[in-house]
Amino acid sequence: WSRPRFPEAGRLGKGLNEGGRRSAERLGRLLSAQVKEYYMLQHAQKRDRLGIVRDVVQMRLDEALADVNRTLHRRTVVEEALRLQNRMEGMVSRNFTTTLRVTGHLYNRHLLERTLDIIEAHKASVRSVGEPILGGMRNIASTIV
Repeated sequence: WSRPRFPEAGRLGKGLNEGGRRSAERLGRLLSAQVKEYYMLQHAQKRDRLGIVRDVVQMRLDEALADVNRTLHRRTVVEEALRLQNRMEGMVSRNFTTTLRVTGHLYNRHLLERTLDIIEAHKASVRSVGEPILGGMRNIASTIV
């Protein structure tokens, strides 16, 4: 930028008197301030537009990440369900062990008897472990009416 941008600008002020030069300088400063303000406004508007675009992109990115996480969670749940289903299908011929705990009043003995009858009806074996319930045994007739 060694050469002046406006070479004729020096000649423009030659025909002006002192008052005209002061007016021209004030007008130049005013014009310079307005140009600077215009470009600052342009810069602020561009920065605001870019901020809005950035916010929209961030929002879409967050939505996409949430969707990916939901998909991964669904896939994990489905895989777990399939794994459990395969285990259950493999366990068809195996023995299931269930502990039945009955507490409370005397009528629970009758509830236990009915439960054991249902289990035995499905050709499952039943054995009593530990303390006999209410003093009765499965292979001895109950004294409770």
